[in-house]
Amino acid sequence: MSSDIRTTTIDSPVGPLRITASGSGIREIRFLEDPLDDVAEIAGPIVDELLAYFAGELREFSVETALDAVSEFTRKVLLATAEIPYGETVSYGEIAKRIGMPGATQAVGNALGANPVPIVVPCHRVIRSDGSMGWFTGGPHIKRALLRIEGVDFPEQATLPL
Repeated sequence: MSSDIRTTTIDSPVGPLRITASGSGIREIRFLEDPLDDVAEIAGPIVDELLAYFAGELREFSVETALDAVSEFTRKVLLATAEIPYGETVSYGEIAKRIGMPGATQAVGNALGANPVPIVVPCHRVIRSDGSMGWFTGGPHIKRALLRIEGVDFPEQATLPL
């Protein structure tokens, strides 16, 4: 792991985000209740790309992600999830099929819950097979807001867990 790890917070339409990056890429994006005041600032592509995404000006991230801290299964799930186009959704079961494990729907949900770089790896684009929104680590209100940025709207009652 690289020793040049840097952290910053930004304000976003879904609340404050803490971003951790290193020379090998983005390591973590975390949803915060309150911003942290004592972090070293990072600037550059990740902050620029996130702000452009929230403004509706970016549909595909180009920044590198560092997924070395997740299991091989989770990495497979996240890489398949990263292929979901902006403004589209797929089911947990479809992701399981894409990684060659069609019976692993619940494991896919667990792996997405461990996603260290949400938004960039768009786990918010994965929904239940019945078409309802499903759950999200940051909360259903954040998932709904991210999907709305991309033009996908779910009614308030569509927030059932996996």
